[in-house]
Amino acid sequence: ILNVLQLFDGYREAEQIAVISSKLERLKQTLTIQLANDLKAAFQVHFNYLRKALFSFLKFNASN
Repeated sequence: ILNVLQLFDGYREAEQIAVISSKLERLKQTLTIQLANDLKAAFQVHFNYLRKALFSFLKFNASN
């Protein structure tokens, strides 16, 4: 979609093109934030799992 909008760069003074471009830019920003948050949440869950596994491993080895 963004590549198609580049074709219309010369026509941004047209109200419809400007409105659509603005909406798509906001959508792009929203999706970027959503993706970053989703990735952060996914890695946090994975990190917490690994941390718990490591602590259990260390505790088990320390007791033996």
